[in-house]
Amino acid sequence: MLGRHVEFSDAITRTHDKIVATQIEGFAVPHIVVDDVLSPGMVERVNANWPGPKAFGPEMPGNFIFHMYQRDYGKMSDAEREFWVPFNEQFWPAMIASCAQVFSPILKVVFDDLSEQHFGLDWPLTLAQGTPEYRGVNVHTHFWHAPHWAFTVLLYIDPADTLSSGTALHRIGGRSGESNYALDDLDETVMIAMDQLRWEELGRQSPMNIISYKPNRLFVMLDGPLAIHSVRSGPESTRKAISNGRRRVLRCHAKVHHAPFYDEHARRLGVPFGPHEYTRLMDWGAKLEGDDLKFRDTVIRRFYRERIASYAQACAALSRPGGTIGSDVFLRQARERVP
Repeated sequence: MLGRHVEFSDAITRTHDKIVATQIEGFAVPHIVVDDVLSPGMVERVNANWPGPKAFGPEMPGNFIFHMYQRDYGKMSDAEREFWVPFNEQFWPAMIASCAQVFSPILKVVFDDLSEQHFGLDWPLTLAQGTPEYRGVNVHTHFWHAPHWAFTVLLYIDPADTLSSGTALHRIGGRSGESNYALDDLDETVMIAMDQLRWEELGRQSPMNIISYKPNRLFVMLDGPLAIHSVRSGPESTRKAISNGRRRVLRCHAKVHHAPFYDEHARRLGVPFGPHEYTRLMDWGAKLEGDDLKFRDTVIRRFYRERIASYAQACAALSRPGGTIGSDVFLRQARERVP
């Protein structure tokens, strides 16, 4: 039996150094792409210890997931647990903390001090795998149900899969720059961000950049009101690719804790403001009238306007040096709060 802490210490250092040396890219929303983020030996171990099918449950047609809660370690075999428990509790939080360090100048602007005090994962490390029935995911953001999410992490992991489709980032058409966040027409930007029924239309009409599915590629996307993305069923994911790709992915969503986030925005808005009402009113299928419609068109619109302005400020600040927060600030919280 290998020592759990010793076996991951070199891997943590290697991955940290790869991530923090990466430059943030600005197309659509801030994001990073890190190739060969794990050592070849680590990739081999992840796939060799991939849990059996009984650990996974359906998420959508053709995609199955295993939320690696500590309480669910029993879904794995003894040999699988020997690898995944320290990976989940030691390696993965360190990798997420390294990502947070890279994005920390943005997080500081967008969330003020909350990211330094209330950082963690919303859902645990999630293992995902596809089947021939998988047909991708329509254009969407996470903001309508999780405005407190900081960033989304996808690690494409299967060396045997060179055919699966990656993730497409969508830029709003007609903008002069690369970023979706701009202050020159804030009212129009707010309208687009809140109009979820138009996102598929935007996906067809706006430029997009596909972060291809490449084994051992880390893709981290800043979440927010204009982090418009999809998994396309188009040019990358041909029928042959869907039939042969397993699309194994390690996934998670980093957050600031929802309670202080909503408390802070309730104070700013001057009205009670919480996650249950927000998600109910912003749900894609919501049919609103009366006070609900008024609240959405006044309070929530002000919330979107303030959030988009904050993200625009943060993106503009990327060109200025300084402001990085060390990964140790995030690592302590991530390890204390492994779900």
